[in-house]
Amino acid sequence: MGDSREIFKLQRPLATSEPIPQVLIYNETRSVTGQIPTTPALEGLFEGEYKIFVWGTVIGTDQGLRLGIEELIPEHLWPNW
Repeated sequence: MGDSREIFKLQRPLATSEPIPQVLIYNETRSVTGQIPTTPALEGLFEGEYKIFVWGTVIGTDQGLRLGIEELIPEHLWPNW
């Protein structure tokens, strides 16, 4: 895991019983995968959608992943698989 800027897909669950739902994060090659808790700021980025794509930087910490989101990007930039 490096500090380089790349595209990440973020997915929130369709349904959950968790008090604080986790958001799945991964890059196109899936060399970076993980989960982060939903925050009000993160929820605002989703705007009712269940998946979004962002330019960002991920840093691994002792507490897990830390994602620096730089900007939302159109879904069409990601291959459909």
